[in-house]
Amino acid sequence: MKPLLIAGAMAGIAFSQSFEVASIHMYPDGAPFPTGGTIGITVSPDGVAWRYARLSFCIGWAYDIPGRISGPDWIHDRYDMVAKASGPVSKDQLRVMVQTLLEERFKLKVRRETVELPVVALVVAKNGAKNLQPSTEGDPMKYEPGNGRLSFQGSLENFATILGNSPPYGVREQVVDQTGIGGLFNITLNVGDFDVNDPSFGGKYVEMQSAAFAYLSSALEKKYGLRLEHRKVPLASLVVESGNKIPREN
Repeated sequence: MKPLLIAGAMAGIAFSQSFEVASIHMYPDGAPFPTGGTIGITVSPDGVAWRYARLSFCIGWAYDIPGRISGPDWIHDRYDMVAKASGPVSKDQLRVMVQTLLEERFKLKVRRETVELPVVALVVAKNGAKNLQPSTEGDPMKYEPGNGRLSFQGSLENFATILGNSPPYGVREQVVDQTGIGGLFNITLNVGDFDVNDPSFGGKYVEMQSAAFAYLSSALEKKYGLRLEHRKVPLASLVVESGNKIPREN
């Protein structure tokens, strides 16, 4: 069977509405980590906004395949995006509208595949999950890393994706949720004890990354009864076949 090509124009058959206004700002290579405010995605009834988000994360949200995006290196560059509709729309429609926006501004062409991938799985530890506090703030995901502390609000599926970030706030690998636990939660981890520049790593990134994996897995198990495991699993994924690193002007 030939791969299914997906384009925003085709998606627009189901939902013709586009955003009334949309702006995209690309962070240049080496840009400092922004301070203040929420990093990640904020969803509202009439729009969606990302701050300092990897394009791959935005694509994953739009196509509802978080953390399973492959393609050119530039899809991991970071952007701010703000898109507003003329009125309230459903979350499913917002996703399709973002697909259209990305196709128009970045000229993205993507395809879906199901492949067996080596990933890090977020799983329930032997003694079961614990201390997971349900979120009472509604649907929007919030992610605030900094000063040795990781604060998150949202689903465990999205939390797994967040754990793919660089140490000490992640393991710098693709992480997928295999807990089977639904719902939205508030999660906080203190990671200030982990020093990415510890001389015991001998300046080797792979040594530091391995230590970060063990550290985060242990912290998750101790506080929430969750842990990280390396696995190979068949997963729906999205491949970016082509596009432009620099989006069309706003």
